[in-house]
Amino acid sequence: AQDAAADEDGQPDSDVAVKLAQEMTPMTDVQRKKLAKTLKENPEKLIDDGIEEAKTGAKVIQIVATVTQATHSAVQRYAKQEETNQDEAAAALIEEALSSHGLLEQ
Repeated sequence: AQDAAADEDGQPDSDVAVKLAQEMTPMTDVQRKKLAKTLKENPEKLIDDGIEEAKTGAKVIQIVATVTQATHSAVQRYAKQEETNQDEAAAALIEEALSSHGLLEQ
């Protein structure tokens, strides 16, 4: 929220940061990343427009993956470390892997 709330000089706007933090709390990690990216790339975009776009713009699809117990445990440890749930942790790890292989633009 703080990064996305930075003004043109890179200084955080505390009122905007508070609003973004409140709006981003119930969002998925994917939605939060999309909002932060949108506002960073388009600083002229209205905050409310960016929030609405993040909430409704990206279609979220659930996938099911079968993994070993060791992989499942690792995802759970990662989720705990990142203070998130295992679904969002798995999604973040998949996105990071796809991005590092040049298959997903962030």
